[in-house]
Amino acid sequence: MQALFAEIDSIKNQAQGYQVQTVFIGGGTPTCLSPQWLERLFEQIHVNFNIAPNAEITVEANPGTLNETMLTTLKSVGVNRLSIGLQAWQDKHLKVLGRLHTRQEFIENFALARQLGFQNLSVDLMFALPDQTFQEWEQTIHAVCQLAPEHLSCYALKVEEGTPFDSMQLNLPNEDTDRAMYHRAIEILEQNGYQQYEISNFAKKGFASQHNLTYWQCGEYIGLGAAAHSYFQNERYAHTSVLADYIKQPSEKIDCQTLTPEEKEKEFIILGLRLNKGIDLDAYQTLFKKPFDLTRVQRMIDGQLMYMQDNHLKLTIKGMDISNQIFMQFI
Repeated sequence: MQALFAEIDSIKNQAQGYQVQTVFIGGGTPTCLSPQWLERLFEQIHVNFNIAPNAEITVEANPGTLNETMLTTLKSVGVNRLSIGLQAWQDKHLKVLGRLHTRQEFIENFALARQLGFQNLSVDLMFALPDQTFQEWEQTIHAVCQLAPEHLSCYALKVEEGTPFDSMQLNLPNEDTDRAMYHRAIEILEQNGYQQYEISNFAKKGFASQHNLTYWQCGEYIGLGAAAHSYFQNERYAHTSVLADYIKQPSEKIDCQTLTPEEKEKEFIILGLRLNKGIDLDAYQTLFKKPFDLTRVQRMIDGQLMYMQDNHLKLTIKGMDISNQIFMQFI
């Protein structure tokens, strides 16, 4: 935390001319901090940055680390959005995922957050888990909809190289089941008043994550802390993910890259296609001083992976299913 405060101190002058629209405390389990440390962190944020009066201020939370004291502290320091990592409704899947919480703890803490006045709650879910059935995924979505959070994120489990799952013989759903789970989630959430606004994200009207939209709309952001990434003043950079190294040199930048116009264009296209509203071709022309070359994507339009609507280029559901392959066409 001292290293983090030192980093804040090192960048505050660069950020003086900006009004911060969103704050997102995430990247693991921030709620494992004591209430006192969280209070000190928010004090540093407010003293050193110009935070907009109506800023969206989110904290990620593991249900196993929430209680009345923690939730009261978060409310008192100005947090107005909680992103709660439920992941699955069935305790057996939570156990396999190594989660700290049970379903009951999630239900109790969700209710407590509501009682304490949180009016913007997001729930993270995962599908295509080891031994997860289609019916269990349906049950998860239906049960969470009953609680009526304002926002939901639904991600397929991705087994990363070098993780414990990578060395295990897992019974994972096949690709057809994975896609069927995704399509069913879209259907159920739509029936319950959630609009899909990005490949994996759904919100009630007016509750899309403003912070994440900043990423997808190529906005600027400052990342603070070990392993954080930034896009600030036309430079992309990161911090080391080795905590001991970060503590020694908290403001050291790695992987620095000043974006060329071509790189900016690629990012605009790839990030824009993640959003349901797609790429605004008028905005593209204004930014890059040229019309979008539709011949580049005609094959994908013909293959029903993309479509045009109101001068926006968008992915179809079929296109969303293979979005990573489509994005590769622009890299």
